[in-house]
Amino acid sequence: MSSSRKRPLQLLAWALLLVPTLAFSLAPLAILFSNALVQSAGIGRVAADISWEIIGRTLLFCVGSAGSATVVGVLAACLLGTSPFTGRKFLRLLLVLPLLIPPYLHAIGWTNFLRAGGLPVRAFSTALNLPVTSLATAVYSLPGAIFVLCLALFPIPCLFAEKALTLVSPTLVEAASVCGASPWQTWRYALWPFVRPAAISSGMIVFLLAGAELGVPTLLKVRVFNFEVLTQLSAFGDTRSAVMLSAPMVVVGLLVIFSEFQFVRAERQEATDLGSEGLSRKTVSARVLSLAAVGTLLLISFLLPLGSLVITAMDWNAFTQMSALALRPIHNSLICTTTATFVAMVVSLLLSLTLLRTGPSSRRATDGLLIVGFAVPGTIVALGLLAATGKLSFAALIPPSLLVIGGLLGRFQIVAFRGVSHTVLQIPRELFEAAAVEGAGFWQVIRYVILPIIRTPASIVCTVVFTLAFNEISSTILLYPPGGETLPIALYSIEANAPRAYVASLAVITLLVLVTALFLILSFVRTPLRRNS
Repeated sequence: MSSSRKRPLQLLAWALLLVPTLAFSLAPLAILFSNALVQSAGIGRVAADISWEIIGRTLLFCVGSAGSATVVGVLAACLLGTSPFTGRKFLRLLLVLPLLIPPYLHAIGWTNFLRAGGLPVRAFSTALNLPVTSLATAVYSLPGAIFVLCLALFPIPCLFAEKALTLVSPTLVEAASVCGASPWQTWRYALWPFVRPAAISSGMIVFLLAGAELGVPTLLKVRVFNFEVLTQLSAFGDTRSAVMLSAPMVVVGLLVIFSEFQFVRAERQEATDLGSEGLSRKTVSARVLSLAAVGTLLLISFLLPLGSLVITAMDWNAFTQMSALALRPIHNSLICTTTATFVAMVVSLLLSLTLLRTGPSSRRATDGLLIVGFAVPGTIVALGLLAATGKLSFAALIPPSLLVIGGLLGRFQIVAFRGVSHTVLQIPRELFEAAAVEGAGFWQVIRYVILPIIRTPASIVCTVVFTLAFNEISSTILLYPPGGETLPIALYSIEANAPRAYVASLAVITLLVLVTALFLILSFVRTPLRRNS
């Protein structure tokens, strides 16, 4: 078939594959904001509805979380370095572990660890000569929320920065040393230009995740806009005020995405002549320093919050009761999360193949459409879905769980698309041409050429999407039907009133379900590789 005939088919396929994004994020958001503007009757009324104090606190929360997580992540990446010393891969794996604990579980873990009357608080208070209540209440503050979210999300900048360091040529560092550059000058002029795009890009991702975070600020009683949106809806049922309150944050999120597009495209670095030896061989003292620093970071970001949850959950009666309570939420979480992840991966693969022979402008346009649902807070995506379905005459025929799945798709489709499309673009064109010469059809190319190549990176993308969707609260808390609550919502619902042992037990159950599901996903994906090898 000629290229002139293929182009209309590619355009049709592209449009059809974007239908989920149009249905679950773009169209609902347009309907929601148009309704709110009409009800507000003018821009002046809109400005009056916006609480600028809440917006300022929210921006401070997002900037503080993104900045601190980026600094900690980049420092951790530099401590790991790029030299292949023994145990480096294991250390990298350890630093990823905090991502497996949802941010709201980090918050619950730290409130347990710093509870008034607890042994750690009494010990610190005695050592620092501070009142016992000062440390116990410190976590219930804006700095406390930033601290918790920083420790939960710093692995994202760490992975970005470590990958960027592999682009640095060892000759640059050696030349800097020969010229008498100090360690700071070496970092500034030889390493930072390569790390900067990764640091800023990952920092923007953390900024957006912080802006969409509902669990941490709500559990720590920090009045940011997500907290206020939920208050407006649950206490007053005021959708218009909730939407207008979030309007500035929507604009900020879209500006952050636009800036990320422009900056990363302008700052893209090409790989240099880095060989298998890495930047440099770590000395014994440098290796000990790296191990000590990484161990300390792992202690405060993973072991302390997780250990406090496990210790508090050591109540058999509480654990058995929470296990019975969790059965239905486990089923709901797995069904909705698995379906949303599967659809997101399939759509991303087909979109990537459709755009394979197009220019970068088409891929950027697709990326821009998909990323709107990620840039907009989950509560607003959910309100948009509710507003859109309310206008449909057949809304009663829509399964309630479909809205939950649609909300997850609208939020995290971009994560799957970016990961899958980047991998597909790395496949040599010669393989597709050889398959075409042999007469392979479209589905045969996918099965025998693409899937074996992208299986491992796609499994990583799949686990990331599954984890984000499984931990989502901000959209699902407004969309779930009666009896359809997910595990995070069940935990969120009992946190304020249930005894600590019950909350910790359900938190541990949530973490066990997530880890088990991720293990099964990775095992399912890797099994065919063993059979073929």
